[in-house]
Parts: sequence; C-alpha cells; structure tokens
Amino acid sequence: MKIYLRNILLIVFVTFAFFFPAFGKHIGQLNAIRTVAGSGTPVIVNTPTAVDSIKITAPSLNQRDYSITDNVSLGVDLHYPEFVLGPQHVRVLVTVIKYDESYTSPDSAKVYLNIDYFHHDTINSKILDKYQFNNVYKIIFRIDSVFIDNVYSDTLPKNLFVKAQIQGQRYNKLAPESTINGLNINFLDLDNNSKPDEIEMSWNVNDDAEEYQLEFFHISNYGNNGTIPPDKLSYDFRYNSTIITTSKHFYQIPLIFNQGWVAFRVRPIGVDFDNPSHIVYGKWSTLNNTGTIDQLQVSGGSCKINITAANVQDNKLNWQYNATYAEQGKRKDIVTYYDGTLRDRQKVTRINSDNRAIVGETIYDYAGRKAIIVLPSPVVIDSTN
Repeated sequence: MKIYLRNILLIVFVTFAFFFPAFGKHIGQLNAIRTVAGSGTPVIVNTPTAVDSIKITAPSLNQRDYSITDNVSLGVDLHYPEFVLGPQHVRVLVTVIKYDESYTSPDSAKVYLNIDYFHHDTINSKILDKYQFNNVYKIIFRIDSVFIDNVYSDTLPKNLFVKAQIQGQRYNKLAPESTINGLNINFLDLDNNSKPDEIEMSWNVNDDAEEYQLEFFHISNYGNNGTIPPDKLSYDFRYNSTIITTSKHFYQIPLIFNQGWVAFRVRPIGVDFDNPSHIVYGKWSTLNNTGTIDQLQVSGGSCKINITAANVQDNKLNWQYNATYAEQGKRKDIVTYYDGTLRDRQKVTRINSDNRAIVGETIYDYAGRKAIIVLPSPVVIDSTN
C-alpha cells in the first residue's frame, strides 16, 4: 500500500476577545522636601530649603481631565542610608497653597501631619500621614514648624520627607471622522542574515487617539493555471482577517505565510470625553471591505506587501502555525514542524514582547514511539551580528 504525503500548510489564528483598558493619559507630578543623604543641605524652617512647589499643565480645548487627586504627606524614608536614632514622634505644620487649572484665586490651608516611627517595630509604626484634596493643578507647600517629642525644632529629621503629589487622567477628543495616514509595510531582517524574518506594519501617530485598531490578512495567490495577478485576486476584510488593538503606531508579525499578499488597515480609537466609558471609533484607512488587491492603495505609503516564492515559510517542510492573541496586541507564536509520518519533531514558541524563542524537540525510536523529549531551550535573536 502506498502512502502519499504532502506539505501541511495550515495557519490557525486564535483571537481573544478585545480587552479595553482604562483609556486616558496618566498625568502627574511630585516633588519632596528632604535632606539628601551624605552632604545634602538640612531642611531648616524659614529658609528656602523648607519650601517647594509642583504644577501640571492645564488641559487644552480638545482635552478633558478626570480624577485629579492631590495630596501633601509627611513620611519616613525607610531606605535612608544613614543611621537615625529612634523612636521618632514627629509633628509638622505645613502650609499648602492650592491653585485651580487657571492658576488663579489660590486657596491656602495649614495642616498638621504626624508620624510615629518605631525603628524595630514597623508594623505598629505610623510612617505616613497625608492631607488629601482634589482638582488642584499647582501646589506650593512650606514647612512652618517641626515638633519632635512635642519639643519645637527648626530642622526636619534627615530621614523624613514632606512630599506633594498631583495625579489624574487626561482624555483627548477623537472625532468620528478621524482617520490614519502614513501607512507603510516592510520586511524586517532581525538576525541580519539577508533573509526577512518579520513584517512590520506602521502608521502615523494620531494625537487624539488612545489606541489603534489594526486589521490584517494574508491571501494566497496560487491559482489553477499559476499565480493569480493582483487585479484578479479578490480580498474581503470581513473574512479570515485578524484584528488587534495597540497603543503603539506599529505592529510586527512573523513571516509565516505561503506565497501571496499581506495587507492591513488601521483606525484610531478614542473616547467621548464627556463620557469616557463610551468608546469612539475613527474611520478605517481603507474604507472598502472588499475589492481586488490592486485596488488597495493609500496616499503616500503602502498597505500591502507581496510574499514571493523566495520568502515563503519552509515550503519543503510540514509545519503548522498557531497564534494566540491577548490585549495590546500581545501574541504567542507557535510553529510545529512534522516529519513525513506527521509526527511532530520540533516546536518553536515565541512571545512578541521579546526576541527570545523557546525551541523543543522530540526524538522517536525505530518503531515510531517517542523516545526522548528534549527540554525546551531559549534562543536569543542577536540583531547585532
């Protein structure tokens, strides 16, 4: 009985449901009044060493801020490199001057902050005390007095600090008609061996976008009578395509394809800054879902690339590719190679967050039974050679 074998060219994409993290750019600022270890100047009341300030920029007309929280705190630096005799019972009077986003009409407050630090019993110590408030864009804070064990001192103990902090979320307004330009797609040679290893898709940054949604596909151009020309090769983004979301303006995929074309499109994702839980989608860079490959054109760049016979993935071997996706375009690639009896011989796994591949191998005996399973080993891609 004759058994006819052929190459297995199976690509399996497993795509997780989209995960939309909390959008918005984190904004913040902090500064502290403290004594620098070593030769640092001590913090002395009624001198410039006891005064500091912080400030964040106000939002533009196309921006909206949410959850602006502020605080001034007295705390212990547990990693201070110099020995300080304890225990410490310290009370500090701090003047806090607060400005809104227009930096006018300041409001001031005087607050007492206390710590009780037992050097050998941190569990029962109070090592941080905070004064908290909201919606302040500029803070001037000043130490007015220091009391150690209820006795006045003009110097802040050198292992203590008084810190001010502002933090919040800033959203940009994305118009529904917003789109992306500057699309480009290229081969990448990661190991500098003059052979492409990956495909990189890139686009221009949209300042109002929180993230980008990328959709790409591969389409084979094999035909009954040879290669199908681009003007006869139909595509449809609605079928057999992969969609990921990313905050970057580029995305790389391995060159694990048969002969044909890889094409992509991208659109911005933002929020309605009057209701940040409402996601706003911009327009796709390619509006038509269907057409022929030759019709896929973008201004000033390219959204498609030809996979020629010289760039196909191991056309003399049997292999299977599996891609598992998670949020932010994170991806695990697995390529399994098979012998002529369709027994898996080698498996290569890589996560796209680094350039490290894990390679494992299975060795069979003469009866086709698994005899040795080689422990998977990491292989680092060195792009400097």
